[in-house]
Amino acid sequence: MRIYTRSLNEISAAIPEIVELARTFSAHALVLDGEAIAFDARGRPHPFQVTMKRFGRKLNVAASRTALPIQAFFFDCLKVGDESIAGRSTAERFTALAGAVPAPLLIPRLVTSSEPEASIRYPGGLALRLARVKRYRDDKRVDEADTMDAVRKIYAAQAGPAQD
Repeated sequence: MRIYTRSLNEISAAIPEIVELARTFSAHALVLDGEAIAFDARGRPHPFQVTMKRFGRKLNVAASRTALPIQAFFFDCLKVGDESIAGRSTAERFTALAGAVPAPLLIPRLVTSSEPEASIRYPGGLALRLARVKRYRDDKRVDEADTMDAVRKIYAAQAGPAQD
């Protein structure tokens, strides 16, 4: 069992809780893509820089594990057994992922047609899905950005007029 960063640094020894978790999966040979996230006491993700503190640890791993526990969430499956599925369709890879990883560990996804679909969660009818969140603002509520007009207003207030 080995865990690597995007730059292919092996970090298995630094995050033993994810190694232990992955060993519980039914498939014994997998290549998965995912995120390791540290959460604060309120259940909110720590900033990326805080989470990264765990990845370079080789000493006092047990103390770091207690002070800053890491959870794994997965979004892609690239290999199952001896077979690479990296070149297969997204749907096939997601199906393989769902068969290999328990549902609570999957990053939620919404597959839609090219037309915007109504959202039952957001009154504006559109839900924006972003691949990665670089930061969040404690002073803004989620419902303040439920329409494209609201997003444009927020963007304009912060960085100037939005481009269509």
